[in-house]
Amino acid sequence: MNLIDTIKSKISKKSNEHSKVDWKVVLSDNEITTIDFQLKENRVRIVDVETVEIEVYEAGPWGCEFWWRIIGEGSVVLIPNGAEGETDLVEEVKRWGGFNISEYEKATNDPENESYLVWSKY
Repeated sequence: MNLIDTIKSKISKKSNEHSKVDWKVVLSDNEITTIDFQLKENRVRIVDVETVEIEVYEAGPWGCEFWWRIIGEGSVVLIPNGAEGETDLVEEVKRWGGFNISEYEKATNDPENESYLVWSKY
């Protein structure tokens, strides 16, 4: 299953009954934690984060059109655009230095299925 299929499976008919604001991003000094609409937690340690990407795909008028993908050593955290705490996440990643604002702006304005690298440790 590719990433697009994985993301689409997260937005199944059942999950569409829940708003993307039912997702929450919680930042601490050491971790980024997401809590989804089923109250399932996923986390990645900030020191382990290797890349931050935005995955854009055509989801139609009711689906989330882009997801944050935070890849760390041995973990991937997915966060829908519009999740509670998303603004804090963006500000945190910007503080790390090297945030690619150009790629971020492309991702937020692109209706095509694309992946945008907005931050990389390397």
